[in-house]
Amino acid sequence: MFSVNGPIALTAGSSATLATRNVSSDCFTSSYGNVLFRRSGVYYAALTVDIPENSVVDTTVKLDLDGQEIVPSAINVTTTSDSASDNFAGHAVFRAEEGSVLKIVSKDAMTVNQATATPLFTLTLVRID
Repeated sequence: MFSVNGPIALTAGSSATLATRNVSSDCFTSSYGNVLFRRSGVYYAALTVDIPENSVVDTTVKLDLDGQEIVPSAINVTTTSDSASDNFAGHAVFRAEEGSVLKIVSKDAMTVNQATATPLFTLTLVRID
């Protein structure tokens, strides 16, 4: 599992820096804040976005593999200043080659100023073939 805690400030089109949490696989690893695949194969990705209360966010978060969006991974994330905490989720099955790089990318600028105990982004990967 990979995650990103707050606070966070992303510019449009930039990627979140992932931290490694509980990764016990020889199929992928963290590299410069992204996921680097060590083995070619078919993978399942589950992405969650947890926005804390009173945060204003309006963007689309997606998974990019080697600079290309993985369809259908896009998650529309919209919250307002008076909203309770919100959870958004998406998933995808895709093929990655050895050496491929996976990133979580925000289409628009995204800022969450609060420090968060719960990760803002959580990415779970499983090699299925």
